Amino acid sequence: MTDATVETTLQLPVGSSLERIAELASPILRTCHLGNNTSNVWGWLAMAGNTRLVLYDHTLYGLDTNCIPWTVLGDGGRVDACFSHTGEPCPDQVGLHVNDHLRSLGRRHSSHLCYGIPAVHEGRDLASHHLALAERLSESCNGSQPSFDSQEFEVDQALFGEVLRCFAHRRRLDRIFDRWVRETRKGFVVQRRLSAIRHDGGDVEIEDIDGVRVFRGSTDELIRVFFEGVGRVARRLRSGELRGPFDYPWVTLPFGYLSAAVSESAKEPRRRTFWHAGGSSSSYYFNEPGMRASFDELTGLLQAEGFLPSRFRFRIVPTFGCQLFATTTDSLERLVALVETWHGHLRHHRPRIAAYLGALSTTVRPFDVAQEATESLPPRLRRTLVAELDAFNEIDRNRLPVAHVVDPPHPHYNKYGIAQHHLLGCRPRFPDRLQGLCWGELELLVRILAHLKRADPG
Repeated sequence: MTDATVETTLQLPVGSSLERIAELASPILRTCHLGNNTSNVWGWLAMAGNTRLVLYDHTLYGLDTNCIPWTVLGDGGRVDACFSHTGEPCPDQVGLHVNDHLRSLGRRHSSHLCYGIPAVHEGRDLASHHLALAERLSESCNGSQPSFDSQEFEVDQALFGEVLRCFAHRRRLDRIFDRWVRETRKGFVVQRRLSAIRHDGGDVEIEDIDGVRVFRGSTDELIRVFFEGVGRVARRLRSGELRGPFDYPWVTLPFGYLSAAVSESAKEPRRRTFWHAGGSSSSYYFNEPGMRASFDELTGLLQAEGFLPSRFRFRIVPTFGCQLFATTTDSLERLVALVETWHGHLRHHRPRIAAYLGALSTTVRPFDVAQEATESLPPRLRRTLVAELDAFNEIDRNRLPVAHVVDPPHPHYNKYGIAQHHLLGCRPRFPDRLQGLCWGELELLVRILAHLKRADPG
């Protein structure tokens, strides 16, 4: 049984938690997919300061709908440019709302990895275009530089090589790897789930879900194959050149989260609490029993091998509410009015709000919790919030709210608001009152606003 704790900061005040983060020796990570990152990502970087972005580089074409990296989105989730799995432009998709585009895609090519698409946008490789824009925005928001998963593993090869050797010795590489990436005869980069990792003496044999043996060799050979793979992905994203061959294992979701803590623990052995900035859904993954069980098991194994400390605490900040910023002084005044209205409601309904925050801390469906909270609001308060929201949206390009549901009844309800390239040169301005909210109250507010606009899209 591990002596680890996973917790969200739903009950922590925004201001005091940001003060704690500012005091940390190294910046905490905000993870997000490579692609069309939304305003809450950049709002977090501007608000927190001592943080940096690490991008998921293994995103599936047509399936991973977080940042849709095979497109370039304009304001409001409208498609400015779109490419097929082969890298060919799709001019018929331009101008569509991204939800309409997603509904038009089949799942035939859903095993294809987006970094393997040889698309060119405005004379530049599309994946490198997304990364370069993230670099410019990170520099603008807090002077940081973004990274991505493959680069993180490449930089810490010695440490993660030792992790892999220890897990191979324990015959538990299945806790580290659950996919295999390969290049097809036609040149596509795909990934397949693994069905078995077998240990035979000093050798490792890996089989995918189709019964194909994708690897047979020593532990050292497997480690070499893994780091050659991440090195090729890192060079591909940095240079824009798609050069294989790609043939390597890829990591489980729990190890993706814990790998940063492993790196930080190696640099700061006395540290016990490790912060992670989550997105619109990641803080709720840990309420799913299977995910939590896998995370706890992996944590215990890493503790047993000395890669994580005893009394390990993994603290997740739900940063979805960081979308509540203005880009002009006039619109900031209107946003201040909206936040003041929310403060007034909180003062008079503490027990009810506490119940909703408790529900958010255990649910895997925050959409449903927020819907119940929205339905509990007095009609007059609903009208006031909508009016203040509309007043803000009339004069600020950062149109609120950004939501996160791909296909509910209203076709334009999802997490795509202002295009990230339109945030270049903008300085996010936050109402002072946000510092006095706890993260759960901020999270609940943005989700309620999404429900209100879904019911009254204007």
